[in-house]
Amino acid sequence: MQGMIRRDPVSHRWVIFAPEKAPILTRSSSEDETLLPGAPDACPFCPGNEATTGAEILRYNHFPHLNNGWSLRVFPARNPLLRVEEDTRPQGNGIYDAMHRVGAHEVVVETARHGGAIDLISPEEFRDVFLAWRDRSADLQGDRRFKYLMIFKNRGKEAGGTVNHHYSELVAFPFLPSFVESRFRHAADYFAFRRRCVVCDIVDQELADQARLVEENEEFAAFCPYAGRFPFEVWIVPKRHLLYFSETPHEAFLALTRIYLAVLRRIRVALGAPAYNVVVYNGPSNYDDFTKNPLQFFHWHIEIIPRICGMNALPLGGGGYINPTLPEDAAAFLKEKG
Repeated sequence: MQGMIRRDPVSHRWVIFAPEKAPILTRSSSEDETLLPGAPDACPFCPGNEATTGAEILRYNHFPHLNNGWSLRVFPARNPLLRVEEDTRPQGNGIYDAMHRVGAHEVVVETARHGGAIDLISPEEFRDVFLAWRDRSADLQGDRRFKYLMIFKNRGKEAGGTVNHHYSELVAFPFLPSFVESRFRHAADYFAFRRRCVVCDIVDQELADQARLVEENEEFAAFCPYAGRFPFEVWIVPKRHLLYFSETPHEAFLALTRIYLAVLRRIRVALGAPAYNVVVYNGPSNYDDFTKNPLQFFHWHIEIIPRICGMNALPLGGGGYINPTLPEDAAAFLKEKG
């Protein structure tokens, strides 16, 4: 299949697909390559080193056979981007606006196990991670100061990871990040025109086309998006319409765990365990600028991005993304090799 230019229907971002650029853009990365030593005795997130982190917000011990006293921990980030204790206190200096760093920044240590591939643990054990994301999301979204909640994971040095232990983070912003706001506005416009959720329509089309589908179960679909920014980018989307991750029914979490781990396993096996990022896109929280019903126009989903492609000045300068792998080819490779 020849290269082409495609537009993402959610963000209206244009992506240039250029297969001939693959030797230049792709590079080696590993999820085990981190900035801090990998040994458990040096890892601040391992059992026995709890004193090196902040006071716990949440602890699970659903798997006592691990003999660690806990199976998952949540605590404030040691060097947080934003702080709950701050007041926004907007300030102005001529044309310049500023505010204090109010918000929240929490760390979820996903397992007591050190290192290794996360997809090797059982879905029942990993489900705790999604339950923690749900419970902490619901709590943070109740604070009227916070306008958007982002859940994300950086695994490996190339992806911004700093510790060779599986962890994720939640950040609650006092503003709506511009990239997310752009998505919401395009999604709201789509709903105003068609009276349907754009993400729901994407799921329906991907299930009908099958060409980009990687995994599917009764509750979720995983596919390489039509205009993905990065090679082997995969979205996991609930089939039912849900605005917030925290609204996901309890009975759906095991299905989510299974498809999430299956996708990560395919990426690890097919691509040689690259570093990767995970981002959960939620609907807007406590955001008054959208007069159209946000419950209707947006739909939470997870985006997984293997870090096998460098970023040059073109996307940084706003000229668009270059992806050397067409999504149809990426989906086929993951299904065949993974």
